[in-house]
This record gives sequence, C-alpha cells and structure tokens, in this order.
Amino acid sequence: MADVKRYGVNWFGELDLVVEVDHDVVTNDTLVEINTFWSESSDRLRDADGDVLIAVLKMLAQRCFQLTTAHGYNVQGLVLEFETIEGWPRMDGSEGFKIIDCDELIFCKADISVSDVIE
Repeated sequence: MADVKRYGVNWFGELDLVVEVDHDVVTNDTLVEINTFWSESSDRLRDADGDVLIAVLKMLAQRCFQLTTAHGYNVQGLVLEFETIEGWPRMDGSEGFKIIDCDELIFCKADISVSDVIE
C-alpha cells in the first residue's frame, strides 16, 4: 500500500496549499536534492528544525503563493507551470508530489487605501 500523506501549508491564516506526497517515491534523498538545488538551503533547514520535508513544503508553498498571486493560476495552472520550473519535480503526482489545492490572494478594492505622502 502506498505511503501517501496529505499536508496543509498555511501563510498567516490567509492562504493554504494542500499537497499530497507519496513517500514511496519522494525519499529523503529526493527532498535533500530539492532543498539543496536552491540557495540558502542551510537556512531553510535550520528554520524547519532540521526537517527537510518541512523545508521543502514551505518553499513549495512560497512558490505556489507567488505564482497564484502574480499570474492568477488555479491548481491546473500551477501543475502545468511546475513542468517547466528547474529544480522542482512535476506536481501532478507522477513524481510523488501532487498539488491538491492552493488559495489565491484576492485584492478587494475596498480594502485598498490611498493617502498623501508627506516628505
């Protein structure tokens, strides 16, 4: 039976990413490879109390939140985008990661204010 676990990653109670990880496919070596591909891997690992899975999931969430905010991607858009992002596996489940859901930051005009800047 597959060792698939679902994880939720949250940003300030505003945005959530839900991702499934198949631990039969995604090994500790895989996670280390993803983490060390990007700069500041030691800092990320330290911030995650040495848990490379947490470090990678936080980095994945950051990337997903940036993409949904900048480009308005839904889950399918994110999955397609990750097919071309160097340093990341596919996010369609075929390589052990599957994005299930990702919130988009919505900017409501009523919440935006304008004021004079006094110099």
